Amino acid sequence: MPGLVLVAVLWRVVQEPPRTGAAGGEVGDVLSLRDAWKYLIDNRTVLLPVVFGFTFLATMMFSLGAWVPTYFMRTHGMTASEIGSIFGVYFMIFGAAGVICGGFLSDWLRARGYRDSNMRAGVFSALISLPLVVSFPLVDQTLSLVLLAPAIFFGTMPFGTGPAALPLIVPNRLRGQLIAIYLLFGNLIGQGGGPWLVAVFTDFVLGDPKLIRYSISCVAAITVSIGAAILLLGLKPFREHIERVEASQGQP
Repeated sequence: MPGLVLVAVLWRVVQEPPRTGAAGGEVGDVLSLRDAWKYLIDNRTVLLPVVFGFTFLATMMFSLGAWVPTYFMRTHGMTASEIGSIFGVYFMIFGAAGVICGGFLSDWLRARGYRDSNMRAGVFSALISLPLVVSFPLVDQTLSLVLLAPAIFFGTMPFGTGPAALPLIVPNRLRGQLIAIYLLFGNLIGQGGGPWLVAVFTDFVLGDPKLIRYSISCVAAITVSIGAAILLLGLKPFREHIERVEASQGQP
C-alpha cells in the first residue's frame, strides 16, 4: 500500500522525458508483443546473452535469498530472528549499494570507451562474487557472516547493469516490452529456479538436509559460472551492435 501511494505521487510529479532517436532506426507507433518477440529472435546473438547471462546471475542471488537463513539455522544453530536481523540489514545496505554501484561501474566503463560496458560490468561482478558465494557456506559461522556481506554486494551488481543494457540495443518503441520479456525470464528462471535448484540438490543429490551448505555452494558455482560464460560470449556481439547503432545515428 505505501508503494502504491509513492507510485501515485511520482506519476504526478515526474515528467516524461522527450523521446530521442531510437536505437536501430525509427520504428512505427504501434508495436505488438509479437513484434517484440520477433525483434528478440532476429537479434538473438546480441539479446539472448543479455537476457540469459544476467538471468543466471540473478538465479544465484534468488537462491541465496531463499536459503541463506536456513543454512545458518541448520549448520550454525542460529535462530530465525538472529539470522533474519543480520540478513535483512545486509540486503538493505550491501544489496542496495550493489545495485547502485553496478550502474555506476557500467557508466564509468562506458565513459572510458567500453561500448560493452554493461556486459563487462556483469562479467566483473560475476568473477568477483564467484569465490565469495562458493566459499561463504563452507567456513565457520563468523567468517561466513563476514564473507556474506561482499557476496551480496557483488552479487547484486548485475541487477543495476543488466536491465540498463537493453535500452542501448533495443528500438525506442520496443524497450518496455523487451524489458518485460527480460524480467519474465529473470523471474521464471531466476526466482523460480534458484531456490528450487538448492532444494533439489539437497534432497536428491546429497540426500541430507543438514548438507545444505554444499548445495548452496554448488548451485552458486554452477549458475554464476554459466552466467559469466554467457556474458563473455555476448561481449563482441553487444559491442558490434552498439557500434552499428552509433554509426547509423552519426555518432563518433
